Amino acid sequence: MPTPKKSKTTSTTPTLVDKGYGDFIRTLDLRSLGLTTCSSMLDRTAFYKLYAKGAHPSRRLIEAYRVATIGTDFFDAEGRFQVILSSRKDADKPALMIDCVFTAHIHAEEPISAEFAKRFTDSELWIVMLPYARHLITDITAQMAIPPIVIPLASRR
Repeated sequence: MPTPKKSKTTSTTPTLVDKGYGDFIRTLDLRSLGLTTCSSMLDRTAFYKLYAKGAHPSRRLIEAYRVATIGTDFFDAEGRFQVILSSRKDADKPALMIDCVFTAHIHAEEPISAEFAKRFTDSELWIVMLPYARHLITDITAQMAIPPIVIPLASRR
């Protein structure tokens, strides 16, 4: 009878970097999160042509996150959200474009690790910011007297 193969096990013990990052995450204190800039552009003629043809327009959500400032006990991080609605063949001529930036002011235990602040901003900040961007985009498009654009709950992952 053949001997069963032993499955390879991976260590679940966190590395020192992961442990340090976990400690960093536990000290985070979101002090403020707000809209910094916002602009929108609607070409109504192009927009209505998109739907008059019965075609499904191309809708893109572009997200970008960055650490803006690092202090001794805080860091500021930005999330930029851009929604572009266009025809598939005229992607360079959007019928609708919304561009907004949110800024979060986050305190943590001193001294702030620039590496951990960047890691948090790149990997977890979207969970905090995306609901704000979703709400703003839906609200702005509703106020434009067009069908509201609803961004999926988890568009990044």
